[in-house]
Amino acid sequence: MLVKKIANPAGSVSGVLCTRSCSSLIFRFVINERLEQHAEFDVVGAVSKCNPKLRIDLQDNKTGAVSSVIPSLPLFDLGQVSTFGEGVCPGELYFLPISGDSSNRKNAIFVLNVPVRLALSGNLELNSDKFLDIQLSGLSAGLTSLDIFALESNSFSSVQCSYNKLNIPAGVAREVFYTKGVDFLFLGAGYTELQMTYPNGLVSRFTPEEVSFLDRFANDSFIEVSGSSNSAVKASIPLFSRSSFGGSVVPLNGAVNVEIIRDADASKSYEFFTLDYKEVSVSDILQSKLVPNSLGTTVNLDGSLSLKGGEVDSLLRNMSSATIYLKR
Repeated sequence: MLVKKIANPAGSVSGVLCTRSCSSLIFRFVINERLEQHAEFDVVGAVSKCNPKLRIDLQDNKTGAVSSVIPSLPLFDLGQVSTFGEGVCPGELYFLPISGDSSNRKNAIFVLNVPVRLALSGNLELNSDKFLDIQLSGLSAGLTSLDIFALESNSFSSVQCSYNKLNIPAGVAREVFYTKGVDFLFLGAGYTELQMTYPNGLVSRFTPEEVSFLDRFANDSFIEVSGSSNSAVKASIPLFSRSSFGGSVVPLNGAVNVEIIRDADASKSYEFFTLDYKEVSVSDILQSKLVPNSLGTTVNLDGSLSLKGGEVDSLLRNMSSATIYLKR
């Protein structure tokens, strides 16, 4: 579903609301550039224009609560985590003749799609009372349009993606972060060693080069651009591997804490982020998906629900997974 179409975006965009339940958001960038005869289209430059910072908040009008879904983070970093081991950001480059132009100039059309995952194996539940507030900053000049899509699944998820930004202040050479329950780190340049401590007391130490090795998909394609060229225009389409963007997705594999040791230049703060898969309260999802005003619904002391008849059917149609106990 198209959430918003923005013409000539530049600087920042705010107030984009998504009320449609979805599993991911897709950001589709389009650049339309007129090329002189024999000119070459700058694919690398076009890609670099498609990496603003993204912030998403979840607003619940029934409770008045506003919670962070994604703090302000570079879109490509989020895209790398969202495509970890599963696909790429697809791009396309093609050329169109300019009507009535006798100098053989062409219009270059460049398109890039960047996904950002919100939930696993199903939709993040949204509606007119509980919706996403999407904000983008650092949008480059030269973008022709930006389309934001909500990618829908055929079920609702009980596991949501939780992104958290962490910071080591300027002047601090090393710091420990507790990571119990965290699934992934995303680390950029600026450190010399990562130490991971496991429940059995074992401490593993990794250099940045070894961390890149931990990201077993580091050398896989991150952005794949299909394109064409002809005698009038040229385009060199490089391979955009995950490692070419300077960040690594690090699976924590149960580590209870990590220690990051800074490089020689610790005069600046160092930012990175974590991703963990957070279970949503099943009762909350069930209550919103049951048959309305049914006398068969019983809320138990432990927060579980007792269902009858059509309620069970409604549950099975709207949940990707659930534990159900049957009673005669």
